Amino acid sequence: MVMLKQFVFKILIALDIIQSNTWDRPIYYAATVSDDARLGLDDYLQMEGMAYRLVPKKNDGQVTFVNPEILEKQLFTKPDGFSRSYQPGFKFRGMDDPSIFLNDNEIRMMQNYRNSFIRLAIHHLYNTGNNEKVIEALDKMEERLPRATIPIDHRILFDVASIYYEAGAVEKYVELADEVEKIALKNLEENPTDFSSSYNPYRLLLDIYEKTGKYQEAMEVINKIETYLPDDPSVRQLRNRFENMAKRLQETFEDTTQ
Repeated sequence: MVMLKQFVFKILIALDIIQSNTWDRPIYYAATVSDDARLGLDDYLQMEGMAYRLVPKKNDGQVTFVNPEILEKQLFTKPDGFSRSYQPGFKFRGMDDPSIFLNDNEIRMMQNYRNSFIRLAIHHLYNTGNNEKVIEALDKMEERLPRATIPIDHRILFDVASIYYEAGAVEKYVELADEVEKIALKNLEENPTDFSSSYNPYRLLLDIYEKTGKYQEAMEVINKIETYLPDDPSVRQLRNRFENMAKRLQETFEDTTQ
């Protein structure tokens, strides 16, 4: 009961600050705050780097609600020296230096910066349709936070690869998908009955094999699924779909070689 009262009290304080402010000064939420602390205001929180700014307009249906101009300035600019006054940009010092030790908590915190780059890329992919901006954001993320020194979860890497693919950067997709494939195959071997999780190895592998045209490998994955779900009609539909894709690929190859 005491904890509930404290939580309600904090909500009332936050709401009073918002109401009393009347938009005279900007109100920000740190990117790391919990969902509960946002008071259900997510549709009014616009990302501007490592913070969300409360704005007096609701998200108009954008896939991700960001201020692209400010966000790009924060992520792409490296300030010179230090200043007591505001300078846009993050320094990302030591992020590409493998000799610097980072503990698990520090590595987890770095994912918040990656999230900012990914949200910017998604904004351009779905809200502006500017594929060059999409690729620029993801390339800059790898430059600032190379996965060789700042490990990235394979599920996030799968999403990043998919964004590259949607933006037409097929070579980058293949590069990242190869890394995800190795991890997914290992996970499949260790837990072959994982069918239901959002990023289960079957889903990842079939998506990769479909995009890269590796239909034989896809059929091997489907064979494995059938050993555990032999009478599942959705698996039969999946098999038929990949067989048809393989057939169309073969017909296309034959037409081009005649």
